[in-house]
Amino acid sequence: LTYDGGFEKCRWTKNRETQDNVQTTSLLRYFNSDDMNQFRQQMLSGNAPEECETCHYQDQFGKVSGRKKQLLKSGVREEDFFNSFLSSPHFKDFKFSYASYGQTTRTPVDLQADLGNLCNSACIMCHPRASSRLVQDYKKLSKTSRLFIEPETYRSWVDSPWAMDSFLKDLSKIEDLKYLHLLGGETL
Repeated sequence: LTYDGGFEKCRWTKNRETQDNVQTTSLLRYFNSDDMNQFRQQMLSGNAPEECETCHYQDQFGKVSGRKKQLLKSGVREEDFFNSFLSSPHFKDFKFSYASYGQTTRTPVDLQADLGNLCNSACIMCHPRASSRLVQDYKKLSKTSRLFIEPETYRSWVDSPWAMDSFLKDLSKIEDLKYLHLLGGETL
């Protein structure tokens, strides 16, 4: 989940717009949406979705990309892809999903939720979408330099009682969740 509640297929996907948002669509509904099913089907067919270009780029230079990390969580090793894929504890799920055009009976295992952008820090490597403090700074800087455009004001999805209730209800239904990353400003 992004700062404004938009869904991204993967935490390493950059700037991919989606029409689905946690304020209008539940997490589990999005996870089994046509968009996600098509995404899974592309990967299961051996194609590299456009959303995966950052990881494939990192792979070219021997970096441990997010793609490689997720493969390892499924017991799949690139150096022995075929055998490790067949022996993966998720192989039956992959096989079902392939035969079902990307649909899955699984729930998310790894989830990142950005809980807004309320933050007192203005870290140089950050962006106004992730730091309310940077929004203030960029507004001031945009008046002195064309290098800085005045940022949009982002409203956090956690301010919506329905969205937060829906998200928490969906989390309670996910039995296999192993990793929950809470980010977005100062989340705690």
